[in-house]
Amino acid sequence: MFNSYCGKYSSFLSTGPATITYPIKTPNRLNQLIDSYYPAIFNAVVRLTGHTDEKQLKTLTENILDELRKRMEELEAAERKGVFVYRVVLTHVFAFLRDGRDERRIEFLRKALPICRRGSF
Repeated sequence: MFNSYCGKYSSFLSTGPATITYPIKTPNRLNQLIDSYYPAIFNAVVRLTGHTDEKQLKTLTENILDELRKRMEELEAAERKGVFVYRVVLTHVFAFLRDGRDERRIEFLRKALPICRRGSF
């Protein structure tokens, strides 16, 4: 279970239906991933979405961490790991905003973030 390996950030993760479950073969790698990226990803999600619903923010952060877990080899091989993580975060944030039909926030981010050009997210 995802939450059973989340170390000191377990209080950040929801225990409701959004809990991610799958077999984990190397819990130490997952612990390292969470310890390394959870705080920064959660803060980026808060700032980028502009939302305050902690449950939604936690779920979005968990989804991002899950994708990073699935793409662990790509992450480890990435020359610029921060850029790789940032692009995954942006992909999820824009999908979240599109699902919520928050066009004003999407436009704001496209104008404010140099990496975001129309059509790239």
